[in-house]
Amino acid sequence: MIFNADQIRKVCPDLEVNMFDSLSQWEAWRTKNPGITDYQNVRHRVRTAALAHGIESLWFGHIEQARVVCGAAGVQGPPWIFERHRMLLDIVAAMPGLANWKACRIYAAEGSSPWALQMRGRFPRFLGSEYMPGPDGAKRLFPIPHQDLTKLTLPDAAFDLAVTQEVLEHVSDLAAAVNELARILRPGGTLLSTFPFLWNSEKTEIKAHLAGDRVEHVGAPEYHVDPLSEAGALVFQLPAWDILDLCRQAGFRQAQFLLYSTTAGAVVGQHLGGLWCLVCQR
Repeated sequence: MIFNADQIRKVCPDLEVNMFDSLSQWEAWRTKNPGITDYQNVRHRVRTAALAHGIESLWFGHIEQARVVCGAAGVQGPPWIFERHRMLLDIVAAMPGLANWKACRIYAAEGSSPWALQMRGRFPRFLGSEYMPGPDGAKRLFPIPHQDLTKLTLPDAAFDLAVTQEVLEHVSDLAAAVNELARILRPGGTLLSTFPFLWNSEKTEIKAHLAGDRVEHVGAPEYHVDPLSEAGALVFQLPAWDILDLCRQAGFRQAQFLLYSTTAGAVVGQHLGGLWCLVCQR
């Protein structure tokens, strides 16, 4: 595993981490662990514990219950830091390859979020970008760089870690984006990625595609909230287990899905008793 789970367990003793290579492996595990799908009870237990005792985090330390807010968007600790953010921050904090914080190079496809501010405050060689196309996009973002994940302007083998959160569903060419993320990582480098994952499906669901410069929709258009655009972000696909093959074809020597859950750390999914994260190693 690319991170030391026992390091996180020192503060979250109930941490559960499971790695899966395929849909069949996940289905076999789920059959033996049916409680993972009882997300409503899990969410209730997690929220009750967080409001009563606070949240434990390797990155933040103890978060007092007075700072915990439970809402429709999830269990929030410090301002605008939710379950997914805490999971990724704790994973990063437990990665031995990032122990030399002065030297490690990290790229993320977000540069203005509270999560990115946390990363920038700890890692001086953290580079976060945003996507704002159009003639004035780069100027409006400056000094945050504009980057298109399907054609990054970053050098080969430059980074130890790349992170995308809720981004890959919005790229117009998923294979190109995965190839670019593999290209910018050094040998041994790691990709962490979250997105709306169809964990019970082998095939990615296509919602839209480009025909030249024109977007063609498959069914009703789907948009997600985009903090940089009032129009929202168009969903091109909802990735499923076949994204693992894309990652392997792109040059990742290992590609798996991590299922991560902890009551002490208040990490639980919206529709599952844990959160998924794509983990790939170059």
